[in-house]
Amino acid sequence: MGVDLGTTNVFLGIMAVVSILEALLLIGIGVGGFIMFRRVLQLINDLEARQIAPLREKVDGILLDVRTVT
Repeated sequence: MGVDLGTTNVFLGIMAVVSILEALLLIGIGVGGFIMFRRVLQLINDLEARQIAPLREKVDGILLDVRTVT
């Protein structure tokens, strides 16, 4: 009795290729997520430097005036 494993080998080959594609996709998603994280972090730092830091200086000045009055 001869057993034909051709179909099984084809399915195993397809599963191996799909597994490799999944691994590459996960690596790509990880790299893309890291790049997006860095860009968002840079955006937050720029926003803080442009908007929040001057506002904080004004609030600190007001608080200093309030402390001198009280």
